Amino acid sequence: MTVATGGSAAAQVAPPPGGVGIPGGPPTTRTFTLEAQALVEHDSNLARTSESQAAASNVTPTDTIYAPTVNMNFAMPVGRQAVFFNASESYLFHQTNTRLNSNRTNLTGGGSLAAGPCSAVLRGGYSRGRSEVLGPATAQIGGAIGATGGTLLPGTTNLESTILNIETTEDAGLSLSCARASGIGINGQLSQQWTSNSETLSGSGSYRSTTGSAGATYQRPAFGALTVGGVYARTIYGDQVNAGLVPRGFETTGAQVSFNRQLGGRIQAQLMIGYTHAHDLSPPPIPAGVTGDPFADFSGFTYSGGASFRVTSRFQAKASFQRSISPSLLSGSSYEVLTGYGLDFQYQLGTHISLDLKGDRQQSRSNGAPLVVTAQTLTESSVNDLSASVSYRFNRRLSAQLSGTHETRKADNVKFAYDNDRIALTLSSTLF
Repeated sequence: MTVATGGSAAAQVAPPPGGVGIPGGPPTTRTFTLEAQALVEHDSNLARTSESQAAASNVTPTDTIYAPTVNMNFAMPVGRQAVFFNASESYLFHQTNTRLNSNRTNLTGGGSLAAGPCSAVLRGGYSRGRSEVLGPATAQIGGAIGATGGTLLPGTTNLESTILNIETTEDAGLSLSCARASGIGINGQLSQQWTSNSETLSGSGSYRSTTGSAGATYQRPAFGALTVGGVYARTIYGDQVNAGLVPRGFETTGAQVSFNRQLGGRIQAQLMIGYTHAHDLSPPPIPAGVTGDPFADFSGFTYSGGASFRVTSRFQAKASFQRSISPSLLSGSSYEVLTGYGLDFQYQLGTHISLDLKGDRQQSRSNGAPLVVTAQTLTESSVNDLSASVSYRFNRRLSAQLSGTHETRKADNVKFAYDNDRIALTLSSTLF
């Protein structure tokens, strides 16, 4: 929790790739913790854009954010069944850009049931917070693209309105599994996510994603777990103002193979490889001057994986990578192909001090294209992130963390390229 809150206070709620995931369930022991936190973060580029773009808007890039936060975690097992609830509530105070002051809420709850070799987890979630929307849109008034009588107004939103955007996400899901410690088992899950944005001109406004999967697993303690299955997801956009510039939605189908294994007591690895097809549902008409088919379907490999290696009792290294399909809030596109990887090194210095060094890179490429030449949008971007932190635990109830982050984004639209430096101090107190 300290690391999550001690990160960027301005990087709020991001849509999960391809719908909502379902965790493995609550802890098997009774848990109740209540934690209070106080964060102070200095941000050199709150606008997350170029200096010229920020100067043209009513946003001061350099700002200091103060964020008091309360976290609660609860789990109650009843025999083989259990219920759980997690909550986090914070409020972001901006020293300079006071109109950006807003709360951030994250709630997750549910329960698990078990009977024989089968188990089920039912969960629901709610999140609300400020989320930067990239690519100010071009609104359309009075007619479809290519028709007479239509008036296109480029740049109808500004940087301030996209930064002020509040994103709300609700999700619900059910997962089922029937498997023993050794042998063949089956599993499946079904989930739905509803997302809405207050800044509707900047892209898709709101969308609804439904995801389902089913598969079979073979596992043995000495072998690990091998799962083969299929996945289907469908995302539908709604209530966007610039409906003529945004596809109706998209659907993805795919097959995947995943493998998990514990290698001794020090190494744990997991890998998922799949082949995914993404199809646009009713893409908008392509205006004259746009060559090729920017709304062509995507077919290719998707994957995710990671490994952790406990080098010594004090030193641990982790690596992760992914390629996935995610709903897009950019004007003129329905989905993004996200590719990323990262490294994380953790070192425990004595009983009170811990060090963390982390590096990440994420690349994004959206399908579609700007349907108006003057539209201020982007189709490709990459973000490099390097962060370091030192944590000090005074006792079992009180701890502090000092962290620093350097972030760089490159984009095919220079207005959205930036450099950003952040330094944050977080104090955490476990009340219960």
